Amino acid sequence: MKKMAFIFALTIVLTFLWSYTANADTVEKEEPIFIKDGLETEFTDIKPFIIEPGITYVPASCCNKIFNSGFSYEITDETIKLIQKGLEYDTTLTAGVNRNTIFVNNKKTKIDYEPLTIDGEIYIPLSSIAEALGYKVYYNEIIYFDKAASKNVAKDSIQLNYILADVYIWNEDPNSSVDGIRYAVTQHNDSQTNITDIYNRKTSNKEDIFNILNIEKGSLVNLYSLYQTEGYRVPCGYWGELMQNLRDQNYNPILTERWIGDSSSSDMIILGIGENSDPAISSILKSLGEDNLRQNNGEVYRLSYFGTFSGNYVLRINLNSDGTSTVKYVYNLTLSKIDNTNEIQEKTLTKEETQLVTKKFFETDFWNMPLKVHRSGADGMDIIIEAVKNGNYYGIPLDACKRQFF
Repeated sequence: MKKMAFIFALTIVLTFLWSYTANADTVEKEEPIFIKDGLETEFTDIKPFIIEPGITYVPASCCNKIFNSGFSYEITDETIKLIQKGLEYDTTLTAGVNRNTIFVNNKKTKIDYEPLTIDGEIYIPLSSIAEALGYKVYYNEIIYFDKAASKNVAKDSIQLNYILADVYIWNEDPNSSVDGIRYAVTQHNDSQTNITDIYNRKTSNKEDIFNILNIEKGSLVNLYSLYQTEGYRVPCGYWGELMQNLRDQNYNPILTERWIGDSSSSDMIILGIGENSDPAISSILKSLGEDNLRQNNGEVYRLSYFGTFSGNYVLRINLNSDGTSTVKYVYNLTLSKIDNTNEIQEKTLTKEETQLVTKKFFETDFWNMPLKVHRSGADGMDIIIEAVKNGNYYGIPLDACKRQFF
């Protein structure tokens, strides 16, 4: 079993690199479809349209067909007012035709694409407006073969989900005792809620969360596990149980983590991924015995896998002076982040095997790859591929891997 896990990790590296050498089939785009409550939304003569990938315009008069419950709108001449009922307060957005500024609860902000009129109908830029109201917009591409036309056809499937609240779970006990677990709920806020405001709402009774959330079932809920670099851990079973409780109450929880400790950039193994991701991932890599590759003078390749539901592992390849390489695989199944017991395997690759790995990095022009790779399924994990050679460092954070990698 351990040998298979080791081979699996090495295969990910090679498969990832190979996937960028393949040519994708040409497909033809069709009109987008919208999904609400599991069903496709039907439009009459007035329909949404796409002006470029990710930029969809929707008829303002059809907003009720795609936005969630608690949503309403008013249209006056060339002005549209959109209102979303919230957990603690409502969000009101006002936009005007051919204006690239909107007002969200009387606060002025700019958008990249302005509303427009076609044949007397107002159309709004979906992503800009929906996200400003507190929604998450999901784009999924559906590709199928049209037998009649003998060609591949692609459609964008779009779904909106209102983010009702941010739910927090953390531990006040530095020794990670379950007696120190606390909870809090706030209305969702795109910018981070001040940690003092979160602490002021704390409760030790999990049921208090559901008493507060007792509206708008089916909405998204961000579930934040707050943590520091050392201690104050929340065992996996507690936030896992809370996540399941939210699902049972017909909410759609999204699990994430928020680092609340203090640390300088010199303590970070990973830099440049994000304000919260850097310390979070660095903390995990430290527990796996890893260091900052930027400080390495040799030639090293490292794949780091962070699995929300399946543990974490690192596959590291150090090139030796004789042309061989040493592969080290470190795995930790523990999800609670309390137990740092790691499984470690090492193997020496021959010159030929080493050349196969480095050849793939060369053939795919790894050092010039885009820093962000398109996300396509396989939620619940993050992958980073890094390399250092001749003092040059390069790292690619993948928000998630494509399913064909596996």
